[in-house]
Amino acid sequence: MLTITVLKNPFNYNDKEIHTCEHVPGKTAYEYVQPYLMGLDNFVVSRNGEIVEDAKEQTVQSDDWLAVCPVVGKPSWLKVIDTLLLGGITGGLLASGGWTAKAFWSGVTAAGASMIGGALINHWFPPAKPDTVKVNPSYNWNNTQSLNGQGNALAVTYGTMRTAGQVIAQHVSSNGDKQYMNILLCGGEGPIDAISDIRINDNPVSYYKDVTVETRLGTNDQTAIANFNDTYIDQDLAYELNTDNTWTTQQTGGNAVEGLEITLQFPGGLYHIKDDGGLENASVTVQAQYHKVGDANWSNFTDGTNTNLQITAASNTAFQRTYRVDHLPAAQYEVRIQCIAKSGTDTRYSTRVFWTQLSSILYDDFDRPGKVLVGIKALATNQLSGGMPSITWLQTRNNVWVWNADSCQYEQKPATNPAWAAYDMIHRCRQIKNIHTGNLEWIVQGAPASRAVHQDFVHWAAFCEDRNLTFNYIFDTAADLWTALQKPEGVGRGKVIMRGTRYGAVCDAPGQPVQLFTVGNIITDKFQETFMGLKDRANAIEITFINKDKDYQKDVITAYADDYDGTTEPNITQITLEGATTVTQAYREGKYRLRLNQYLQRTVDHSADIDAIACQINDVVLLAHDVPQWGFSGRLAAATATTLQLDRQVTLEPGKSYAVAVQITDPAATTAQDAQRIVTVSVQGVTQETSTDTLTLTGSLPKVPLQWDLYSFGETNKVVKPFRVLNISRDQDMRRKISCLEYIEEIYNEAETIPAINYSAMDPTPVEVTSVSAAEETYRQKDGTTVSNLNVSWMIPRNKLITGYEVLYSVDNGNTWILWAALVKNLRTSIIGVKTHVSYLVKVRTINEVGLVSSGIISVPVLITGKDAPPPDVETLFAEKAANGFRRFTFTLPDPPVDLAGYRFKYNIGSSTFWDNAIALHDGLIVASPFETNALRSGVFTVMVKAVDNSGNESENVASVTIGLGDEIVNNVIFEQDVKAGGFPGTKTNCSVIGGFLVADDTGGAMYPADLKAAMYPIDSAPFYSERWAAMTYEDAFLSDGDGTLTFNLATDGNSQIFYRQRYPYPIYGSDNDLMFPDDTKLMYQEGPYVSYSGKVQTNGNSIHDVRLTIGAGITQGIVRRFAAVVDVEDESEILNDIAILAAGMRLPITKTYRVIRNVNVTIQDSGGATALTFRLADKDVSGPFITLYDKDNIAVAGVIDAQIQGIKG
Repeated sequence: MLTITVLKNPFNYNDKEIHTCEHVPGKTAYEYVQPYLMGLDNFVVSRNGEIVEDAKEQTVQSDDWLAVCPVVGKPSWLKVIDTLLLGGITGGLLASGGWTAKAFWSGVTAAGASMIGGALINHWFPPAKPDTVKVNPSYNWNNTQSLNGQGNALAVTYGTMRTAGQVIAQHVSSNGDKQYMNILLCGGEGPIDAISDIRINDNPVSYYKDVTVETRLGTNDQTAIANFNDTYIDQDLAYELNTDNTWTTQQTGGNAVEGLEITLQFPGGLYHIKDDGGLENASVTVQAQYHKVGDANWSNFTDGTNTNLQITAASNTAFQRTYRVDHLPAAQYEVRIQCIAKSGTDTRYSTRVFWTQLSSILYDDFDRPGKVLVGIKALATNQLSGGMPSITWLQTRNNVWVWNADSCQYEQKPATNPAWAAYDMIHRCRQIKNIHTGNLEWIVQGAPASRAVHQDFVHWAAFCEDRNLTFNYIFDTAADLWTALQKPEGVGRGKVIMRGTRYGAVCDAPGQPVQLFTVGNIITDKFQETFMGLKDRANAIEITFINKDKDYQKDVITAYADDYDGTTEPNITQITLEGATTVTQAYREGKYRLRLNQYLQRTVDHSADIDAIACQINDVVLLAHDVPQWGFSGRLAAATATTLQLDRQVTLEPGKSYAVAVQITDPAATTAQDAQRIVTVSVQGVTQETSTDTLTLTGSLPKVPLQWDLYSFGETNKVVKPFRVLNISRDQDMRRKISCLEYIEEIYNEAETIPAINYSAMDPTPVEVTSVSAAEETYRQKDGTTVSNLNVSWMIPRNKLITGYEVLYSVDNGNTWILWAALVKNLRTSIIGVKTHVSYLVKVRTINEVGLVSSGIISVPVLITGKDAPPPDVETLFAEKAANGFRRFTFTLPDPPVDLAGYRFKYNIGSSTFWDNAIALHDGLIVASPFETNALRSGVFTVMVKAVDNSGNESENVASVTIGLGDEIVNNVIFEQDVKAGGFPGTKTNCSVIGGFLVADDTGGAMYPADLKAAMYPIDSAPFYSERWAAMTYEDAFLSDGDGTLTFNLATDGNSQIFYRQRYPYPIYGSDNDLMFPDDTKLMYQEGPYVSYSGKVQTNGNSIHDVRLTIGAGITQGIVRRFAAVVDVEDESEILNDIAILAAGMRLPITKTYRVIRNVNVTIQDSGGATALTFRLADKDVSGPFITLYDKDNIAVAGVIDAQIQGIKG
């Protein structure tokens, strides 16, 4: 049994007949449908949904479905047609590829749309709709976000648009302490022409450190992205591993796993807190094993040759470690982990460890041919961390492939042209490289090129190019073909329509009339004129579009009707113009829609016989009819080149000009344009009112009309009225109803004045934040450590575009600035771990959309106080001499606080306990009693100690002990400079010589400035005593006679300190190739640093030495009673054994250097036959004493001696 569906009207799905008949073997499809063709010459037959190319040759089978439908199209002018093309939103023939479509006979709706009541009058565009809650990932008011998950559409690109793509793979990898986010995104179908301006969190990728990017343009032979040549399947876990001899086990998700990777995380870091508050290494040891599911034996993850994984660190920030095993047989695996040791678990240890991820690895190198790819590998830093970043880029496809029906070859057309974009959506041709042959081949995934009316798209494309209508769009959501086509149709002022089984196109371009309808070819009583209301029409449009000048963000511009200022109230509607990316195009489109709204006021429906119709949808036609008095029309009874005889009487009045429009038929014409031409000519006027059926023309017609050709007569400019055909529908057999919308030429006058919106004209001074606030936050951690942070916040002006902020701080009152964070996105941040007792300034600078950075706004100073309460005072301090000669200091602090960091020792020369100017005895802090030092050698010293906490606070009072170490032992003085005896000739500051002593100046700050003239306390906050005596400084220099040991002989009143230096300790040349002057700012000689004096020191006799003596200010007047620099040298001696002396005598071969040799002791060896009995010492020269040996006869002889030399060290 066969089923036959006959669709009488292809524009009305409900107008169909369904028949069944018995199957006859050998009978063709044509023979089955022929009884239902009703004499039609042009028709199309389908079998089981497939178009039959030759129905007369196609055989059918039992249970087949046949369908027959008239072919629609525009025939030649003399050919009788059954139906004409219908405009509007039509159902499509079955479309292949990614686009969906209805069956080929799907119903269609009228193209003319009237939307009033605050909306727009439209030709064929869908009614304007406000934005809805449906979110398109590339076109919404939020930042563009990448799609995730399966089932999303494969994006198709036309022109240039910003996209975030589809996440197709992501994986976190680690390399030691460094953690990397690997993200692979797909931009859709390729190939495309360019990927540019890649941004992370709206900032250029170049702003970020340690970020690598790889791109692929979607070619068929592209290579795999480097970081994604392996496929990871990550399982997120949260198992804490404790030392309880318990295994934690996890199974992989797939059964083709070829590699495994485990991730261990230390959320609180890994460290041990030392006694001095610093961090030292702590360790955790785990064992990780794996095996195939079902196997009995386990294998170990290894770290080098170690089967146990030991992690050691001294870090208080979170980090993770990954371990990997490769090249496993493809299978499903189980992995288990246990923690077998921790270096400690008390409050001083941070050793918590978690198993956070199990990754299954497959070694497939996925090239992903034909897919646009962007691969990002980013190191987690303070710039980029904390989750999936927003990644976007500009994606460009310049051209599409179009089959040229005239040249029979493919050619490239601009993908930004709405017409060619629509053509590509239908045809979908790609030139793909065959990786097996290396040849380029054409691959068509849509409708065949033969199913597209090429000339229609050429006409539409030319119109778009002339009007500069462009289409830049990425289709990244699923839609059927006809819904998707609305995007290029909307910006291209066109429409894709079905011409029978072929795809054609029309556009709202200015047109020339193709047919004249008069009462001569309009069916009587089948003319209807309809007026559309004007009251509620929109007079302004808000156009939402993607603005490329604002980095492809959504923007809104308002277009106003020409009469907007004269209206009593605004009536604004909204449209979204997807595909437009410039203010110019969006604004011109809004003005065009408003012109439609302003001028289009009436529609006309009339009927005509099929043989009287020579127009199609979107054609411009001329209408003349008696009802609205658009001329007086009919058919010509006769005609010459200069006269026309009408089929009716018409009246001419004097003083008026008249014209006549004639549709001249030319049976011999070879083109449709010449077959029917509409000519309008002027008619000679009259001197008196005249009624006649014959008109005399003022000029000759180009061709004499035939009898019964159509005409319309009337006053000049009132002869006919132009309309555009919107719809042609079935009225009855052999008759069609034509719906028209009036054609107004002014609609096509494009807006020339575009609002000047210059997005690139930046203020040379970027916008600043309005205020910067900074506040200290201090808190105590579990281990007792006190931490101070500086919390910073700021405000920004309204309606200012700022893409990020830079935060800097200064600890030297703004002289230098340190960058804390760049590209901050929020209006706040925290500067972590600031130092106590330091004043901070914070500066915030803005970064605008083109990367300009402002000068910055600075906060008020913030003094970091840290913890307010100081630690308790050290209770006792004792001093003794250790066996090794060091001085040992023992101290006690009965109840040390939990945040005690250690102890600090200082000393003063003499008995002063003034702490601030005292000299430090060591670097860092002393963590426990006792403390030993050899820095103090001779003289009287006061040693002091204070406790210090983790915030740097010192205890209020010192514990002290004064020790006398006696005077320096002076051996052999070679130089002495007594500055007191010389009257203190050096540089004196705040002091003067009085009575032979150097005395500090009086500041005038006595407790009572004058009797009965001042209160004890001038104000409540004034001290009881002010510092009366100034801080004094004495500076001098000396040059020793030679190398030796330097000692200062000093006696003072007040808290004194001595500092000294070798003035030029460095050579002019560091090496043979060094310059004398590294640059113009350098001295030939570099001065050495001052150091504090605490006892004897070695000095160089070839250099000038500077000395600086200071006594602090206070209530005790500083006085220098004795001050001298002394250089002495030590004794030197040596023993010489078995020295053979020549008979002539010789100098002893000494090995030491002497300034003076004082004693030479000689012992003559008895060698058995020696004759030497005595010696004579000729001199004691420092190069070696000269000695001669003598026998009993006082004759010089040779011999062997032992000698001891004593003298002063040289």
